[in-house]
Amino acid sequence: MAASKAQMDQLAQQAERAEAERLAHRYRLEFIELEKQPVDYALVQSLPVDMMLRNKFVPLQRENGHM
Repeated sequence: MAASKAQMDQLAQQAERAEAERLAHRYRLEFIELEKQPVDYALVQSLPVDMMLRNKFVPLQRENGHM
């Protein structure tokens, strides 16, 4: 029996998450689920959008003067 689109989507999401976790581990970074991370909109708005796009990042928080 062929897998449904929902099942295929779920498998793709699981594979994507596993790859993201593997990369985080490889580069000794914390894996963060962005859906569960609160967004500091003031921090995001304080930076130029083109800089975030060019460097492919979104700041999550500011702590001790560091992002």
